[in-house]
Amino acid sequence: MIVVGILAAAPATATQHWLTNSSGFQIEISDTDIVATRAGRPVFSAREAAQADFNQTAHQADGAMVRIERKISVISIAGPYLSLRDEAYVELTPSAHPGGETRFWTIDLRLNGTKPNPKADGLNAIGAGRSVDLRKLVGDIPLARALSQDSFVKAAGGAGATTLDDIHDALASGMSATADQCYFVPTDWTMRSAIFGVEGSQLHARLGLPGAGTCRYRLTQLGLSIPISPFLHRLIGTVKVPSVGIKPVSITLGADAGR
Repeated sequence: MIVVGILAAAPATATQHWLTNSSGFQIEISDTDIVATRAGRPVFSAREAAQADFNQTAHQADGAMVRIERKISVISIAGPYLSLRDEAYVELTPSAHPGGETRFWTIDLRLNGTKPNPKADGLNAIGAGRSVDLRKLVGDIPLARALSQDSFVKAAGGAGATTLDDIHDALASGMSATADQCYFVPTDWTMRSAIFGVEGSQLHARLGLPGAGTCRYRLTQLGLSIPISPFLHRLIGTVKVPSVGIKPVSITLGADAGR
């Protein structure tokens, strides 16, 4: 079941405001941030995570000017799991080409975040220390079965695959067999998911593969319907999604941020 949240009354100066509660957490979307609190104490801020990523990128930039633009939106809140879509554009001056990617995050709000991993590829502060690995959440075998039913995976040669390794290899080697070749399979591919709903004992989720090269901002979505345990079903409860019209939160940091 998916429940669309009720649009909360907003101050006259705000253009959007959405507030909901799930598993003891309060999640609030405003014009400038996505914030989760527990017992009145903040446990997550999209803006703080974006700032942490910027600080790390600037530290590693070796004197280059850094500008990062993020558009972060809430896909759902399912029990303690907050699913996000994160579009990131990274500009280093001087640099021949911009960087960045589009990805899904599902984070476990019960866990304490950590500092971004300086050895990890890309921007990782949002999920640092609490990003949900879908294979650990639902199990390798159910996830592999669900992936093998996705049309994109089938087109890549993974229709008969029975393990996640087989599906990974089929996707990695099957790009030329698909209609859309602009994707790659990162090492953390099972940690790039979002929860979209629960119907009966089935979890509806999507796993996102980032783009590559000139279309690095594309997101290839693999649709999944996965059987889940009664325990996980109770933990997730009712999946809540933002009200219609709630826009992504835009966060720009760095050189000429206000341009």
